[in-house]
Amino acid sequence: RLGGRDQGHTIATMLQDPDRIVRAKAAYALGRMKYEQASGSLLGALRDTDEYVRGEVIHALAQIDDKQAVPVLRDLYDNDPGKNRYRLVRSLKALGDNQPFETEFARLSEIIENDASPEARLEAVRALSWFARSEAKSLFQAALNDRNSRVRSEARKALYSYRRSGTQARRTSASRRSG
Repeated sequence: RLGGRDQGHTIATMLQDPDRIVRAKAAYALGRMKYEQASGSLLGALRDTDEYVRGEVIHALAQIDDKQAVPVLRDLYDNDPGKNRYRLVRSLKALGDNQPFETEFARLSEIIENDASPEARLEAVRALSWFARSEAKSLFQAALNDRNSRVRSEARKALYSYRRSGTQARRTSASRRSG
């Protein structure tokens, strides 16, 4: 809204704003703009005290394809992911580091298949539907037979979302070919 890429520097300065919402929206905008020159500012913003802001920064670093951020993001994932665990997994995978994805996928798969707690199974389905929707399709299908109705319902939602995203991807691809 501020005029595009020529405002990237101005937006990057907003990562220092006292208002956490402004900082988060600045990170979001920099990622959407793919403003690569903000890499240093975004890396600095990973130290923000607000987890919401850090989450937007993590995502923005992946959107600008900042491969130099991988060691920093990996350290954050390994030592203090906080509420951004799955955002880190998704961003690291986008930047070429698949190990956290594989680790989390295996851990959550085990929970869905074997954990006695319906709440744990439910949260595992939710997490996988967010960062591994296509890879977890068979797990969601199996979870349709879970003994807990909430887990079954969440698995149905995940499969619906998976099918819907596939339909949208096919439509986008078809429109690009015809356009």
